This record gives sequence, structure tokens and C-alpha cells, in this order.
Amino acid sequence: MADTVGQPNGGVHHRISNLLRLADEGGHKDIAAGVMQAARVQPAAVASLLVQILQQDEVSVRQKVAAYEGLRTMPLEQGMEAGLIGSLIAVASQQMRAAPEEALSELQAAASDTLAALAGSYFGPVMRELQKHLRPFVLPAEFTLLTLGKVMAASVYRCVPFLGITLTTMQTVMRGIENSRRRGAFCTALECMCGAISTYLRSWERSTYPQITLQRFSAYLLPMYQYLISAWLPSEDMEVKLAVLKALGPMLNILLPRKDLQNQIHGDIPLLLAQYGENIEAFYITQVLGQILQASSSNNPIPEVHVEAISHTLSYQVTSKAQRPYRLCRENHTEISHVFLQLVPGMASWKHLCIKSVKSVLTDGSPRVRVAVLQAIGTLVSAGYLDKVEGWPLNYIALQLAVSTNSLERPMRSLPLGGLLEKMVQKTSLATLEIIIASGRGISQELWVRLLGYVPRTPYTDSMTPLCGCLRILAAKRQQHRQAAHDCREPVASPTPQQLLARLLVLSASPFEGEGRGVAALLLLNALRPEMYGDEAEQWWMEIPAMVQYLDGHSKFSLDQTAWEHKLLEFLQKTLGRSKEGGWSQDLSRELGRQMGSYANASVEKAFLCKALGTALAMNKDVASVTGQLRELLRMADYLNGAETECLDSCLQLCARDQLDAILRALGDFEEEMAEGEDSWHLSLCKGLAPQERDRVKSTLLLFYSSAAAQAPPQQLLPRLAEEIVPKILHHYSTSSQALGLNARQMDTALTLRFIESISAVSLAVQRSGESQPHQLPHKQVLLSQLLEIIKAEPRSSLLSPVRQEAMVAIGHLSKVKQPLSCEKNQELMEQCLDSVFSLPPQEFTEDMGPIQTLYASTMATLEGLMQMLLEEEETPERLQGTFRLLQRWLVSEQVWERARAMRVSTHLLKAYLQTVTITTQIPPGQFSTLAGTLGPYTCDSLGSIRQGAGDAIGCLLDIQVAKQPWTLRGRDKAWALRRVCQELQSADPEEVWDASIKLAKLVSRALPKAEILPFTQTLLESLGAVSQACDQASVLWFHTLLTDRASDLTDTVQAILSITSTYLRCLEDPEPRGLLAQAVSLLAQHHQEAVVTYLLQHPLPLDKDSKELWAALAAEDFFQDILKDLLDRIPRGPAAEQGAETQEVAVTNPLSVVCAIGEVVMGTAVGDALGSLLPELCYALLYQLSCTPDSDTPLPSRAGRPLASPKGAAPPPSTPRSLTVAALRAVLAKGLQDVARILDKERGWCLLEDPRSFPEGVSLLARALVQVGDAPLDRILQLLSPSLSSPCEDWRVTGTAFYAELLGHPGLQQRKLLRPVLEQLVAGVSDESDSIRWLAVRGLGNMAQGQPHKVKTHRQLLLDTLRHPLAEPSSPQVVGESMRALSKTLGQLSESDVGRLSQPMAAQARAHFPHEDGAVRAAAFGLFGALAGSAQHKHRQLFAGEVRSSWAALMLHVRDPSPEAATACYTAFQACAPFIGLTGLEGAFDSGLLTGASGERHRHLMGHVCKQLAQKDPALLESLVTETSLHLHSRWEGIRLAAAKLAGILAENMEAQHVQQLDLGTLLCSLRALHGDPSTAVEIAAAEAVSTISQKQRVALQEPGPSHTAPRGQGRLLFVRKLFKRKGKGRPPAGPLDTAESESVSSS
Repeated sequence: MADTVGQPNGGVHHRISNLLRLADEGGHKDIAAGVMQAARVQPAAVASLLVQILQQDEVSVRQKVAAYEGLRTMPLEQGMEAGLIGSLIAVASQQMRAAPEEALSELQAAASDTLAALAGSYFGPVMRELQKHLRPFVLPAEFTLLTLGKVMAASVYRCVPFLGITLTTMQTVMRGIENSRRRGAFCTALECMCGAISTYLRSWERSTYPQITLQRFSAYLLPMYQYLISAWLPSEDMEVKLAVLKALGPMLNILLPRKDLQNQIHGDIPLLLAQYGENIEAFYITQVLGQILQASSSNNPIPEVHVEAISHTLSYQVTSKAQRPYRLCRENHTEISHVFLQLVPGMASWKHLCIKSVKSVLTDGSPRVRVAVLQAIGTLVSAGYLDKVEGWPLNYIALQLAVSTNSLERPMRSLPLGGLLEKMVQKTSLATLEIIIASGRGISQELWVRLLGYVPRTPYTDSMTPLCGCLRILAAKRQQHRQAAHDCREPVASPTPQQLLARLLVLSASPFEGEGRGVAALLLLNALRPEMYGDEAEQWWMEIPAMVQYLDGHSKFSLDQTAWEHKLLEFLQKTLGRSKEGGWSQDLSRELGRQMGSYANASVEKAFLCKALGTALAMNKDVASVTGQLRELLRMADYLNGAETECLDSCLQLCARDQLDAILRALGDFEEEMAEGEDSWHLSLCKGLAPQERDRVKSTLLLFYSSAAAQAPPQQLLPRLAEEIVPKILHHYSTSSQALGLNARQMDTALTLRFIESISAVSLAVQRSGESQPHQLPHKQVLLSQLLEIIKAEPRSSLLSPVRQEAMVAIGHLSKVKQPLSCEKNQELMEQCLDSVFSLPPQEFTEDMGPIQTLYASTMATLEGLMQMLLEEEETPERLQGTFRLLQRWLVSEQVWERARAMRVSTHLLKAYLQTVTITTQIPPGQFSTLAGTLGPYTCDSLGSIRQGAGDAIGCLLDIQVAKQPWTLRGRDKAWALRRVCQELQSADPEEVWDASIKLAKLVSRALPKAEILPFTQTLLESLGAVSQACDQASVLWFHTLLTDRASDLTDTVQAILSITSTYLRCLEDPEPRGLLAQAVSLLAQHHQEAVVTYLLQHPLPLDKDSKELWAALAAEDFFQDILKDLLDRIPRGPAAEQGAETQEVAVTNPLSVVCAIGEVVMGTAVGDALGSLLPELCYALLYQLSCTPDSDTPLPSRAGRPLASPKGAAPPPSTPRSLTVAALRAVLAKGLQDVARILDKERGWCLLEDPRSFPEGVSLLARALVQVGDAPLDRILQLLSPSLSSPCEDWRVTGTAFYAELLGHPGLQQRKLLRPVLEQLVAGVSDESDSIRWLAVRGLGNMAQGQPHKVKTHRQLLLDTLRHPLAEPSSPQVVGESMRALSKTLGQLSESDVGRLSQPMAAQARAHFPHEDGAVRAAAFGLFGALAGSAQHKHRQLFAGEVRSSWAALMLHVRDPSPEAATACYTAFQACAPFIGLTGLEGAFDSGLLTGASGERHRHLMGHVCKQLAQKDPALLESLVTETSLHLHSRWEGIRLAAAKLAGILAENMEAQHVQQLDLGTLLCSLRALHGDPSTAVEIAAAEAVSTISQKQRVALQEPGPSHTAPRGQGRLLFVRKLFKRKGKGRPPAGPLDTAESESVSSS
């Protein structure tokens, strides 16, 4: 094959291959199912694989057949490529056309079926392939012809263009076909094509191809017909003969309509008749003859010679017994009957033959034969061939009617074709009867009696319409015959007039069933009137036609069944009323009762019979007879069958209209018989019944009592109601539950419903009595209690029965009975009913429109009606508010369906209440505000029905309010505005809903009385957090609207409104409604700023989240600067505050509240630039407040019930007064001066400001940051702070001094012309009593030396004197250190001449502070000494050198000062002072290791180097060092003692022996020996080494030998240390850091 198919998926290949292997085992069904399942996932891959398998020669035939079956099960139109389709068509065509020896017929048939199936989706390719192999004068393959026939039969309209060429080609090839199988295939294909042509001719409009006429098709077919008749039909091959006969039928359907061809076809009749034989099915020959006869017309009849030939041949077929064994014999006889029917008009001479032909098949039970015989009888009667119908014709008709009727009583599924054939027999039998009666041959008494006997028999119900028609015609003919003969009525014993009346009325109850049997029954009843009825039918001639006319105006779908039955019962009542025979009504009642047993319980007929029986009993004057018949009905009824009890109930209802006493007697007798127990022989219903089933009986009794009470006349009912009926109802209900031992929750639903319905019926009956016969019901309270228990017992999880609804209906009816209910009872009823209905699951909101949803809807409607009625009965003015308090529980429910139900009831009640309101109606105060505030938030609920209900309800409230107060909107404008708002509330667009809600809020706000503003506000905010976020937002938006529209009316209620707002703000968690509520406070502040600010300042500190949000909301408004100004005015500051702080009352009790408020307002502003000119004022006020804040760190008490909390991981919120003030200042700077705030953040400025001890440092840092930021409003801040320098308040002076002290180091102060006054203040501050001020003043003077160097010389003397003053007097270490640092800065800006001789006294002052315990002071002292050394280089060098000599020991030792700052300063001073004593070559000794080395070896090396030079250049200084060293051995610092001990040893090593002998070393040795008990082991070791060195020097000086001469220095040192520790009992000394380093040093040396 030329086409190639892609390789499919491997998994699919394996699966399909395994399936096809099953074909060899015969599992074709499994193969088809498997292929279909695989093709759903990969259709293209499966199809490709199957085509490949078909192309393989080695695959077995069965597998190929299975592959074709699989392809036919696939959706071949999905995922198929053109190449794949072409391959499939090609391979199927090849295998279909293969020679018989190459392929089995099974494979050819499968390929043919596949091509035919494929043509449905790919008609073009398949037809082209078939036409390619159908060539003129070339014999086609057998299956090519068969496939063509299949394709054309399946695709009629697409084959039209190919029919002509196909038929023409078949004409050319048929003469060459000799093979019988190919001839059969040709005929089969021709049969299919003729069928397709017939279909096309019937509906050619559906084809898009131009129309082809019948003449054209017949021209194609006529040559083939002629050749088939002449050549193939006479063939001896029975299969070919049969195929030709089957093809002739469809072919003649096309040829016979042409009259010009009929004569030619008639000439072929003898040839057809000759085909009857023993070896062929005669049915097909007869069928062809029937077609020819049916096509013949009166203008072109069949020639007589052919009619006789047909008659003779068919008669032989009927009478011949040789035809009996053939399988189509019955169908053949039926066709022969049809042929005879067509031949009858022209066969008058053959009458006996026709009758004989019909009689010959009378015993045949085939439905088709029976129908043909019945039709033949009718035709014979019409033709006059039967002299009378009595005898075998009538008997046969009656028999067939009975047989078909009895057959149709069986299930239709058991009958052939679902009973259609039997229905046809029945219909034909009745049609034949009509023909007989119409012919005038059927008016005998026998036929009359027989037909009347059919009427009462229920099996003939479906045939009643034609039967009534026959009887009506027959009755008319009999009436004419009697009038002509002047004879009287011929009485008929059966059926009786009552029997016929009952039956015909029942048939009329379903007038449009059975082909309109209602009209037929009524007309028959009217036709029977003259013969069978007397006075009772006197007016039927008018009444029956009127009812027939009524039916003519309706159809089955428009007829009101209840109204129609009412007309029939009214007709029956009038008929009985006209009867003058006393027993006629009783006979009819008994007949009605008897016929009830003939119908099913649930049938319309039985239901109508019961009503008719009730009507008849009501018309009966014999009470005893009525009681007896009712008693019998009660005894025999099946109380477990609901339909039967309903029928009996309808009978009792109609009977109760005139026979209440009889009904009550019958019920009483029946109850007495029930009470006798199960042994009662005549009460079979109680025998063997379970308790639940006995309750069904009691339930039915409740129904009977209630029905009797509902229909009975009031004058008969009321005397019996309280004494007999109601006690019986309560008795049956209570005894049923007690018998079961169950509570109300477990009782039978049917019984409960019956009880409820009984109460409703009794209540309505009492109400029906009216005011003319007022009647009270003593059992009212008992019945109400029972109903409440029933409602409570209903499950809240489902609504499966109408118990709730019916109970509420009964409560409504019962409450209208005299003895009105109390308010408490009304409230209880409302609460129980609401709880029972609202708590049900949300079925009515589903899309399911089933009975459950209908039950939900009706239950809700009943609840609404009950609530309205109970509301109207209560007469208190507060009844509406009380009802809404009950509904409030459900209005705030989290479940949307509960809110929807509550809103629906609320709207309904308000609409009903509105109808009762007049100008004089007393409306309680606060009703409008409370209800409007309750309903307003629901205008934004998530459910559209709730929003609409809220809008409608508020509209009703507004209308109610109009009655008491003029309103802006009036009349049509008001109604239109409300209608438009309610429509917008239903919108799906949230924005549109919000707008509509606000519009409605404005309407309510305008209508709200001033006195009700506060209750309205409280009601609005009460619902916050109770329903949903949307409702919360709506509440606040309504609140906004009120504050905006009624701002002028809120002056007296601001505090109360703010209190309410703050209270409910704490209850909210959702941020959006919280923000809206805070905005409400802003709206209030726009018109009442002072009141709002005053209220907010009363909140306790520290501020909680709610208070902060309120302040932030004020900051978000345009008037926030006014708020800040108001707050600034409330902070006491400046001179006035300082003077009156102790004697006058300030603006507010707690300024700290104002500070916190400022911080929150500033933080809430959008941009810092908005602070504008208020920024300096804010900084100044907060600095002042911070200065005046106590130094106590005691935290503020937490707010009761709302403890302050910070997010996890975050810093705790400020909780002290200072921290709160610092937080406010931080907020101000963060918004207004972000760069300043960043500097303070980076350098921990906020911590400095918060701590009172570092507060001046924080102020200094703030001042420095303000100077660094160019756009800071420093001028205004300095202007505001300038009075602080002279303030009597020390804390405020400290703040100002710190600020200005920092600014003295910057040129900006000079530019602002503040230098001189500030300098004077600082100079004065050096003598202040406060150490803080003195320290800050000195610091400021030092800063001036750096920031204003050109001014230092101008004020040098003032500066030097001022700065030396703290050194001369007792001062704090902080002041002293700052003074020396300031002097160092000042000296850096002065020359040697500027300092003069002051350097020496200043050096002495600095040297005096070398041993100061404060490291900072020591550092400042060494710094000052170094600065002095730098300034004393020429003129005063000698003077300063003396100071250096006196300080040299300290300078060498304090390089190892414990204070890094002091050590560094000493190191610097050491470098500066070394030249003063002639030391040189020390450059390599000064490096970072000198200060940081842990071992001190670099320091030891330095001291050794210095001492060596001093020993050579200045021995005297070396000697003085001995004295200074002994003093430092007593230092408090370990490092100094260690360095002094090492220096002592170094001094001894570098002295000459004679000098050692000359010196008094006793003091030094004593000091060294005193270190033996030093806490530091390193110091102790160093002291021991120094003692050893000195002792060695002394021995050398005295010429005493010692171990030192023989042992090296290091070894002798170690021996000495070991002896020392051995003597002290310390064992081996611990290896501390210093000791370890020292040991390493010793070892290395």
C-alpha cells in the first residue's frame, strides 16, 4: 500500500495487540469495549495501530474482523488525519473486493460495514472509492453493491448527486451478472436505493441539491424492473427469486404513481401469480399484488381478467392447506384480507367467496389477522354482503372486544409491542360496531342489551368513548323505531338506571381521558333519559348540554378539575332533589358504595365516587339509613391506606352539610367498637395491628372530626363542639402518644398533622359563627399548650414535614377565638415560632425548586402571617419594639440565612404596622431611632435580599414618622426616591450599594428628631462586630452621615457621643470599620473641636490603641494644625509658667496627656512639611516639658482591662513620663526634620534624652544635629530657648545651657549675634551652684575654642581664668575633667606668649589630678599636661621642664593606666615631655604595642631604655624617680603597682653600685616588701624581683659574694620566686595572664 502510517505509542500497541489476540477465542465484545476505552484517550494512535494491523497479511482473519469492529466503535471523526483515513478506506475496499478464495465472507462483510460507518463522517472519500470500482459494463464485486446500498440508505440526501450515475451504471452491468450471490446483492442494493429515493421524494426540500423528479427516477428504474420481471424472476434459484420480490416492493412505490406505467405493470400480474408455489414465501408475492391493487384507481382499474385471476389464486391460498407450514403464513393471510378489501367493490359476484375467505381465518389468533377479519366484516356489512349481523359476525366482534379488553388488563410489558396490537383489535372492533349500527342492521334487543352490559364493566373503560357513541346512535334509532311503532319502553333488567347513572358520572369525572369520554358519557346519559329515567331526569335536556358546552370550552390542560367535579355533584344533587321515589336515593347510595370497590384507592374515579356518595347521603332523609351506611364505610375502610381515608373524608365532608348527627353517631359507634379490643369479630382493622398502626386509625378519626366540624352548619355544630368534638380530638391525640409511651418528639408526623388540622378546623368553625352567635372555646389554653409543645419538639436541623407551618397556622386561627391572649403569652408564641423556623438550614436559598424549598417558602409565609396577627392583637404602644427585640437575636446572627429570614419578617411586620398607623396613633418615643438604627447597617449586607428588605423596612419607618413629624420628601417624590434607593441596594456593584445606603442614611438623618440622636447613635454602634465587616462599615457610614447632616444639633451631646464611640471602638478588631469610626470623631471635631480635644485628653496614660487611632484620625484632616495649636496652648511653658507653676493652676491637670496627644497627631500627619511654622514651637514645648518632667522612672499604671502590649519581638511601648515625652519629640522630628531624627537614631540620642543623667548629652546631640541639617528652623528655636539660660528653673537652665554650649562650637551662633550674650551666660554658669550647669558651661567654653578660634584670643584671659576656676576649688570630677579638656582646647588656639607664665601653675594643677580616681579626670589631666608641653617650647621651657621632672614617674607609669583613655593621654604627654629632660632615641619605643601589649614587655623595655639614658645624663633625676616610685607602689590600680615594681628593679639595675650605697633605699624596700601579700601574683613576683635586684646591688656595693655571681640573672630570679612561694605555702603559683606573660619574658631573657 502506498500510504504509510506513523508508528503509534508503544503502550497502546501492546494493549491493542493483546486485545486482538482474544479474537481467536471469540471475545469480540471485550475487544470492542477495550478499543473504545483506549480510543477515548488516544484516538489517533489507536486508529493508526488498527489500520497497520489490517495491512499485515500475517494477521488472522478473526483479528482483522475484530479490528474492523473496534474501528466502528471509535469516534472516527476525532483526531483522524487525511492520510490515515485514506489508508483505512483503501485497505477496507481491497479486502471487501477480494476474491472468495482470497478472503472469507466474514472479513468482507466487516470491511463493508466499516466503509458504510465511515461514510457518516467521510462520505466523499468513501463514495469516490465505491464509484471507482463501479464501472459501466464491468461486473462489480458482490460487496461493492451491498456497500453502495448501505451508504445510500444511511445518507439519503448526500447520495442524491450520485443516484443517477449509479443507476445508469447498474443498468449496464445487470445483464452480465450470472452468479446468484451477485444477483442477490444487486437486488439488495437496488432495494436500498429505491428506499432512499422514496425518502428523498417525500422530503426533497431538505436536500441542497437541485430537485430530481419522480419521472426522472422512474426512467432510471423502468429498464431494470423489466429485466428483473422477465429474466431474473422466472429463475429457478429461490434465493434470487426472493431477492427480486423484495426489491419489487420499493421499486413499485416509485413506478406505480405514473399512470402511464400502470397498464404495463398490470400486464405483469399473471407472471407474479405464477410465482405462488411450494418453495417460496407467498407473503412477498401477495404484498406486491396489494401494492399494485392499492395504486390502481377508478380511472384506471385492473382489468377484470386479472381480478378473477387474483381472486382464484388468493382463494386457493386461503383454502389450501399446503400453505400452513410456511413461516409467513399468518402475515400472508392478513395481506390476502387486505387484497380482498380492495377487490370487494368490484366483486359482487364473488360474495360467497369473500365470506368464505373471511370465515376461513376466524380461528386465527394473530392480532393482525383479527384486525383484518374485523375490517373485512365491516366492509362486508357496508357492501351489503351480510343480511344480518346476529350470529357469527356479532359474536366474533364481541369475542374480539372481550379478548382484547382482557389482554389489556395485563401489564403492557408482557404484551407484544407493548399492547399496541391488542389496542388496535379493540379499536377496530368498536369501529366495526359503529359501521353495523350506522347501517341500520344492529338495532335488535340482543345488541342493545349486550352493549349496555359493557357500560358498568370497568375493563371496558378505555373503550367507553366509542361504545357510548354506539349506544347513543342505537338509542336514537330505537327511539325513532318506537315512535314510529308507538310502543312503550322495553324495560332492561340489567343494568339499572342507578347503576348506569353512577357509572356514567364516574366516567364524566375524567372528561378528557379515553378520547374524550366525558362528553360521550354525558350525551349517552341524555340519550338514555327517555327510555330509562323518569322525574329525576326532568331537566337533563338543559343541564347536560350546558355541561357539554362547558367541556367544549376547555381542554385537558385548562380544565379546573375541582370546578368540574363541583358541577357534576351539583347535577347529582339536583337530580336527587327531583326524585319522588323515596328509595331511589338509597338505591343510588348503595350503588355508589358498591362501585367504589371497582376502582383503585388513588384513582380519580374512586375519589369522585366518594364525593358523589357523600352528596347522595346528604340528600337522604332517613338518618338511620345514613348512619348505618356510614358505620359500614367506617368498618370496612383500610385506615393504613392514605388514599382511601382521604376518599372517606371527602364523603364525610359532603355528608356533614346536612347529616352531622348521623356522622357523630357513626363515629361514636365506631369508637365504641374499637374500644372493645382485638377480640371484636366485626372490627377487623384492629386485629393484629401494631400500636403505630392503631395510631393511624386515631389519626383518621381526628381527620373525620375536623372535616365534619369544618363543613357542618354553625347552628348544628356549636352545641356539639365543646361537649363532644373537641374532647374527642384531645382524647385521641393524647391517648395515642400515651399508648406508644413516647413524647411529642417521637410521635407520628401524620398523627401530629391531623391533630393540628383538627385544631385549625375547629377554630375556623368557631370564627365562622360570627358576632351573631358569639362562642367561646373552653379548651383554648390547652390546645395552645399542645401546639407549642409540638413546635418545640420539631428538630432544628431539618424541615421534612409541614408540622411547623400547620402548627403556626393553627395558632393563628386559635388566637382569634374569644378570650384574647396576654402580652406574655403573645411574646412566648412569637419567640417559639421564630426559634423553630429561623434555626433551620438554608434550603430556600438553593437553586433546587423541589418540594423542600416550596415547604420552606410556605413555612416562612405562615410565620409572617402569624407574627403580624399576634402583633395586631397586642394593644400596647411598645409592641413593635418588643417584637423587634425578639428578632434582634436573629438579625445579628452569623448565618446569612437566619439574618435574611429575620429581615423578611421585620419588613413584613413594618409594612403591616404601617397600614394601622394614623395621625392619632400613639407611637412611643425612641421607636424610630431604635428601629432605624437597628436596620440601617443591613443595607450593606452581603445578601441582596437582606439589603432590599432593610431598605423597604426603613421606608416603612419613614412613612410612619411622617405621621408624627413633617418630613422633607412628600408624596410621589418620596415614594420615587425610596423606590430608586431600594433598587440600587439590589445592585451587584458594591460602590452602588454604598451610595444607595448613604442616600438612605441621609433620609433617615433628616427625619430623626433631635431628642433621638443619641439613642440612634447608640443603636447604630451597638451592632458593631456582631454581624459582618460590611455591616460594621455601614453602621459607621450612617454615623458619619448623621454627624455631617446634623452637626448643629450635636452641641449638647458631643461628650456622650464621644463616650459611646470610644466604648464601641474597643470592641472592634477589623481595621476598616475602626478607621471609619475614628473618622467619625474627626467629623465631630470639625464643628466641635474644643469639646473633642478636651474629651480625648481625659483618656488615661499611656494611650491605648483606640486613643491613638482617634488622635491619628484628627491628624488626617485638613484642620490638624488647628488641633496642634490647641494642644500647644494647653502646655504650660515659658516665664509665665515658671512664675506661676507653684501658685497658679495650669491649663490642664496633666500636661503629659497633651504631650502624648501631640505625638500621636504628628505621627498621623501625611507629610512632615505640613507642620510648617509649628515645628519650632513643638520642639520648644516638648523640650520644656521634658526638662520639667520628674526624674522618676516609675512606669505609669496600665489601663484597667486593657493592658498595654507590643507585638512579639518589638520594643515595649513607652511607659514612663520621660519616655512618653521623648516619643512625642521623636515623632515631631521624624515628621518635620527627618535628617535630625536619623542622626539621633544613629547616635542613640533618644536614650540620652530619656535618661535624666544623660539628658544634657542628649540635648547637646540634638543641638549638634540641628546645626548639621541646613533646613532646620534653628533661628526660631534659639529665639525661643534664649530665656532658658536665665531661667530660675534649674532643669530648664540645664536644657538651655546644654543647647547653647553645643552651639558655641559652630559659626552659626556668631552669625546670629548671640555669641557675646551666650558667652556671658556661660561664664556666669561656671560659678553656678549646679554642677550640671557648671559642667555644661565649661563644656560650652571649650566648644567655643574649637568653633570660634578667632574669638579665643579676644577672650583668652577671660577664658583661662574662668576655666582654671573649677581646678582651684572643690568641684565635681565631671566639672574638673571638662575644665581641663576645655583648657586643652583653648591652649590649642593660643601661642606661648598668650599663655605666659600660666603654664606652670596649670601644669601643677594638672599634675595634682594624675592620681585621681576617675579615669576621665586623669585622661583630661594628662591631656592638659601634654597641651602645656606643646605650648612651652621657647621662653618658658625651663620652667616647664621642672614640672616635667616632677611628673616623670607618673608619666612613665600611667602609660599602663587601667583607663585606656588615660593611658592614651599619658602616652601622648610622655612623648611631648621627653625632650624636656633630654631624652633622645625613643622613636622606636613609641608604638601601639606599648599600650596594648598584655605582657608589658614593651613598657619594661621603654623604662629600661629611659633609665639607662637618665643614668648617663641625669643621675639626679634617676634618684628622684626612686622616691616617686615608692609612692606609686601603693597605687590602687594593679597595673600601676606592677609597673612601679618593675621600674624599681630597672632603677636598681641601671644605678652604679656606689650610688646605690649612697641612696636611702629603705623606704623603697619596705614598700616592695609590703607587696608580698598583694592580691596580684604578677605584682608580688615583680616586687620580689625588684627586692632581689636591689639586694644584689647592695651586696655588690659592700663586696659581699652571693649567688648572683655564680647563677645567671634569670635562674636566680626563678630560684627566688620558688623560695618565696615555698615559704608562703602557696605551692606553684597560678598561671594568670600577667604571670604567664611574665614567665615567658623571664624565660626569654
